Amino acid sequence: MKSSEAITLLKKHHSFPGLYIFKLIGENTSNFYEDVLLEVSKELGEMMDLGERLSTRESSGGSYVSITLSLEMESAEQVLRLYERFSKLKGLRSMM
Repeated sequence: MKSSEAITLLKKHHSFPGLYIFKLIGENTSNFYEDVLLEVSKELGEMMDLGERLSTRESSGGSYVSITLSLEMESAEQVLRLYERFSKLKGLRSMM
């Protein structure tokens, strides 16, 4: 999908600025978790305490972790930039 199509769809289904939910599945390592937080802080411009805006869940075998983030995003373009950052993470298996 082209970025312009993705932006159009995001704007059609979400209001910006507003909350957007990211779900990432990756290897259950401290590096993966820390890298996710680092990319969020790079995009949002600050290191933040995510508190209730972040939840994690390990797979039944413990090899993988699901990370759910509820973030206040300024625009559809910002959402795509964060997806692009996440796509480069070592250990990432899936993102929604």
